[in-house]
Amino acid sequence: MGGGSTVVATGNIVRCYEKEFKEMGIDLSQEFKEAENEIPIRLSTKEIQASGSRAIYEAALSLGYQMEAMPKAIDQQKCIKCGLCINGCKQGAKWTAKNYLNQAVKQGAVVRYDSRVEEVLIDQGQAYGVRGVNAEDEFEYEADKVILAAGGLGTPVILQNSKINNTDVGKNFFIDIFVNVYGITDDVNQLSEPPMEFVDLEFHDQEGFLLSPFINRQKMIRFIEAGLKGMRLKEKNLYVCDASVFPSSPGMPPILTIVALAKKLAKDAA
Repeated sequence: MGGGSTVVATGNIVRCYEKEFKEMGIDLSQEFKEAENEIPIRLSTKEIQASGSRAIYEAALSLGYQMEAMPKAIDQQKCIKCGLCINGCKQGAKWTAKNYLNQAVKQGAVVRYDSRVEEVLIDQGQAYGVRGVNAEDEFEYEADKVILAAGGLGTPVILQNSKINNTDVGKNFFIDIFVNVYGITDDVNQLSEPPMEFVDLEFHDQEGFLLSPFINRQKMIRFIEAGLKGMRLKEKNLYVCDASVFPSSPGMPPILTIVALAKKLAKDAA
């Protein structure tokens, strides 16, 4: 499947970890601007908000909380408020990284679906390709540069299989979890909207969490953002561009930051 976790995300697009990366010598300010100009980001409005989330929003404000509309990459004219963003948007209302993938294909890129990379090919400390399997056979692809973007769960396994010289691989795993608190009331619901229509960030910097109205549907898969606490690779021509490079849990949706990192890497590796 093309598009990665953006296909099953809730469309939340916010900057995160900008200051931390800058302190590490990675200035993403320009890349954030570029990404924000390319991704159709708009604050959530009443058009797609359910009565339950509006009630939580108004109650939060009355209690002094700093609740505000969530920036969403959702076309509110196409959205039918089914609430099933995490299953993939059949209406095409939600932006996903497939947009970038389609642009790459138009420029001549070839996408090999149903293929699983298992290791990076390395010779004398220099990456020169990947080895993996597909539905029919094993395969090897050689390249001048290898960029892994299999996510916080997939990339570490590939690196471990590649036996690279880095003792951090496979350690320091982190996740951003959902902690749900429920109440019961009449005449309001949160089902008819994209999840997380509002957000309160006042506790994030000091306490590491955010507040947002969210309902866990019955039998719904609970998606998490996962990473590996950033690694520095010594192998030449080998790069990682996914949640694995975050030194710690951002505690916020990382999609926009990963796009900015990809832009930065594309410029540096060109």
